[in-house]
Amino acid sequence: TLGYPDGEQIPRDLMIDMVGRIAAAVDIPVSADLESGYGDAGETVRRAIGVGIVGANLEDRMQPLADSVAAVAAAVKAGEAE
Repeated sequence: TLGYPDGEQIPRDLMIDMVGRIAAAVDIPVSADLESGYGDAGETVRRAIGVGIVGANLEDRMQPLADSVAAVAAAVKAGEAE
């Protein structure tokens, strides 16, 4: 989208704005590719929920298992809080 390559090259604010526009334009649930969470998976998920996203995927990018588990835990915590 907008000419950015994959891999968190699109700025997070712009990506959140774009997925929010998609969610607002349709009457069905929207899931978003949130890359690997932009260094803060919980905040990225929280912001995505705030613009109407109901599901997401996070890439682990072959990080150490503990880092991937922490990112998923932060995403779940954000979802529960929202």
